[in-house]
Amino acid sequence: KNVKLLTPSADVILVEQRSQFVSCPMSNLWLVDRVDLEKKCIYLANKEITFDKLVFATGSKTFVHSSLEPSLKYDGVFTVPKNVEYIRGMSEYVKDKKKIVVVGTGFIGIEMAMELNSANREVTVVGSKEYILSNSFDEEIALEAHKEMLASGVKYIANDRVVGIVDKDGVVDKVELKSGMTLDADVVVLATGY
Repeated sequence: KNVKLLTPSADVILVEQRSQFVSCPMSNLWLVDRVDLEKKCIYLANKEITFDKLVFATGSKTFVHSSLEPSLKYDGVFTVPKNVEYIRGMSEYVKDKKKIVVVGTGFIGIEMAMELNSANREVTVVGSKEYILSNSFDEEIALEAHKEMLASGVKYIANDRVVGIVDKDGVVDKVELKSGMTLDADVVVLATGY
């Protein structure tokens, strides 16, 4: 129930929770009435679709550790929610900023770091692991992605974590790490919890 079915091609079926669904430019959009996993069949109002494999893309939500929640009120501190207007606002804010700290080494954090880095900014990713994407891939693939990120100019601080975000007159100014290191920051992106 409450699921939308998106079919960009006959070989790919994406299912998304209705509560997360905003809009889609694709024309093949149907409301799913029921999914029978044993029969490998999706039931629509007037159609049945069989499948070999089905992916339920139920969405994700940001998570900000309680110790960092107070910093969300500072200008320049962002999460990455599924909200187009919020992301546009963040994009506008970072246009003239140079020092960006990204917290999080998963897909969202690394994608944000790479995108922000492409505009000649100084981007640093802080992660608690030795290399990025370690929870998503085996070591060989994750290390290859890690090398690509570093080669692009993104810096990485490994085996550390953010313990504080410091403001100056309500605007983010610095990031404090557990190791005792402090990073100057015009923007902090908390890309955690996905």
